[in-house]
Amino acid sequence: MDIDFSAWLVVVKDFQALSAGILALIAAIITSVCIFVTGRYSAKATLEAAVHQGEDGVKAIKQKIDNDNAAALRQNKRDLYLERAHLAGAFIGELRGIITLVCNREIVESYRENAEEIRKLGNRSSGGFIKFPIQEDYFTVYRSSCNRIGVFSGDLPKDIATFYTLASGAVDFLKAISAGFYDNDGNENKISTCTHIMQDFEALTERGNKLVKLLEAERDNTLNQANDL
Repeated sequence: MDIDFSAWLVVVKDFQALSAGILALIAAIITSVCIFVTGRYSAKATLEAAVHQGEDGVKAIKQKIDNDNAAALRQNKRDLYLERAHLAGAFIGELRGIITLVCNREIVESYRENAEEIRKLGNRSSGGFIKFPIQEDYFTVYRSSCNRIGVFSGDLPKDIATFYTLASGAVDFLKAISAGFYDNDGNENKISTCTHIMQDFEALTERGNKLVKLLEAERDNTLNQANDL
C-alpha cells in the first residue's frame, strides 16, 4: 500500500510558516516590551536628571539673589556709617570754628576787664559795655542737620542739642548787649551782666571741647565699622 505524504508535507510546511510567524510575533512583542521598559526607565532617568538640574538651577538663582541682597545690605549699611561719620565731621568743624572765634575775639577776657573797669568807677559815673556786633549765622551745620542728630549713638544727640541751645542763648545775650538793652542799668547790674556773659562763654567753650572729642570718637568708630563691612 502506497502512502501519500504530500498532504503532510503541505501541513508541515504550513506549520513551519505558522511557527516562524508566531516566533517572529513573539520576538516582536518581546522586543517591543524591552524597548518600552528601557524607554520608560530611560525617560524616568532623563526626567529625574532634568528635575535635579532644575533644582540646582533654582538653588543657584536663589543663592545669587541672597548674595546680591547681602551685598546690597552691606553697602546700604556702609553708606549709613559713612553718612554718620561725615555728619560728625561737619559738626566737629563747626564747633571748632565757634570755639576758635570765642577765643580769638577774647570774649571772656574782654568782659572780665569790662567788669573790672566798671567796678573801679564805683558810683561816680555809669560804665559802658564792650560790644560785639554779630551779623553772621554761626550755626549753619546745626540748623541744616538738627533733624539728623538722632543717627549718633549714646547721649550725643542730647549733648549736641544742649550745646547749641546754650550757644544760641549766649549769642542772644551778646546781641542784647550790643543793642543797648542793658545800658541804663546801674554799675552793679552791669558788673553782674559782664560776669554772666563770662561764665556763659567759659562753660560753652568747655562743653564745646568735650563735645568735639566725643564726636571725633564717634566719627573714628563709625569709619572703622564701615571699613569692617
